[in-house]
Amino acid sequence: MCEELKDIDHMFAYVETAAGTSACDVEDLVGCSDKQKDYIGKWKDGKSLADYEAQNERLAKMLKSKLTPEAMNWIKLRMKVLKDLIKRVPAAEL
Repeated sequence: MCEELKDIDHMFAYVETAAGTSACDVEDLVGCSDKQKDYIGKWKDGKSLADYEAQNERLAKMLKSKLTPEAMNWIKLRMKVLKDLIKRVPAAEL
C-alpha cells in the first residue's frame, strides 16, 4: 500500500474514499469548497478546450516549482476541476 500512496493523486483518491467524502462536482457544486466554487464560476462557461488545456499546462508547470503543501494541494484541486470541465466540452470541439 505504501507504494501506491507515494503518488499524490492516488493518495487523495484513497483518503476521499476512506473518509467517505465526495469530490467536488462541477455540475451542481456538491462537495466543493467556496474557493473551488469561485474557480468553477470563472472557468465553467465560455471557455474552449484550448483554454482549458492551456490553463492545465500552466498549472502543471507551477507544480514543478517549490511550493508550500497548501499551494500544491490547491493547484491539484484546480487541475481536477479542469479535468471535469473538459468532460463537459461539446464533442464537436473535441
